[in-house]
Amino acid sequence: AGFEASNALPAWANVFVVAGHGPESTNLHVTLPRLNAFLGGQLTSGERAAFVSEYGVDGVLLESGQAAMPGWSSIGSLGAFELYNERGYVVLAVDP
Repeated sequence: AGFEASNALPAWANVFVVAGHGPESTNLHVTLPRLNAFLGGQLTSGERAAFVSEYGVDGVLLESGQAAMPGWSSIGSLGAFELYNERGYVVLAVDP
């Protein structure tokens, strides 16, 4: 999830977020640009797989049209599948 949604997610669900809660996020100045590139579909499938592995990502929340961005069309290469797609939100499960 993006930074804004990542601030709320841990309050509503038992989840780990890559970046959220501002200064409490370790190395936010490094992590946030990488997260934005990941969510923005700007990474190659290999870079996306490395990001997923490094952060132990097992789920992805895409907001407001992010899933339609170029780069997310190959999400299947991560072994990901769609759990939810409604009202502008897409939730993907990522196979480890």
